[in-house]
Amino acid sequence: MNPVQTFWHDFLHLLPQFTEGDEPSQSAMESLLTSLQMIDDRLYFFIGSTDEGMDLILSAEGYPDLMPVIADMKAAAPAMPGWHIVVSYEADLLFGQRNMRVFPDTDNGNVLYMMACKGDALWISRAVNFSVVFQDMQAAEAFAVKLREDGYSCDASPYDGAERFHAQAEVRLPLIPTCDNIGKAEDMLAALALPFGGRNDGWGCFEVSAEEANLALQKITG
Repeated sequence: MNPVQTFWHDFLHLLPQFTEGDEPSQSAMESLLTSLQMIDDRLYFFIGSTDEGMDLILSAEGYPDLMPVIADMKAAAPAMPGWHIVVSYEADLLFGQRNMRVFPDTDNGNVLYMMACKGDALWISRAVNFSVVFQDMQAAEAFAVKLREDGYSCDASPYDGAERFHAQAEVRLPLIPTCDNIGKAEDMLAALALPFGGRNDGWGCFEVSAEEANLALQKITG
C-alpha cells in the first residue's frame, strides 16, 4: 500500500478507539499521527465531535504545497458513516487560535492573520501589489523602467502618503501570500530601489474566497 492507503487502513483499524469514551485514546492519536506523517512530516490532524457526527480535520499547517496532498487524501478516503473529513490550510484558525509560526507577531504576520480569519484562501497564488516610494517622479519612473526591463509589471505615479516622498512605483508580483514569500519580495524590492533612493511602503492583494479555492483544488487534484 502507498502511504495514503496505509493511513486510511490505520484510521479504520483505530476507529473504535476514537469513539469510545469521552476522549479519543491518546495512544491511538499518536499511532495515527505517525501514519499521517509518513505521507509528509509537516501534516497534522485533529478529531472533534459536532451535532452532525465526528470530524477528522486534516491540516496543512500553513504549508501551501500540502493543500493538494490533503485534498487527494480526502478523495481517497473510504466510506465512514458519521464522519466528515475537513481539509484545512491551518487548523488552529478553526479553533480561534493563532499559529505563531505561520502568522508571527509582525506587521506582515498580523495582516495575513486578519486575512485568514476573514476566510481568505492564503495558499492560492495571486497578484500581490507592492508600493515602493521615491522622492520624485524621475526616480520612480527610472525604477519602473528598470523593473520592466527585468520582466516585472511596474507603473509609476504621483504619491502624497509619506513625508518627503512624492512618487511611487507599484510592482505586481504573482506569489502565494505567506510571510516568507512577502518578506523575500520586500527584500528584493528594497535592494533594487536603493540606488534610486526608494523604500518599501506596503503591499496588498485581492481576497481569494473559499469557493475559488475549492475550484483550484479540483483542478489540481483532477
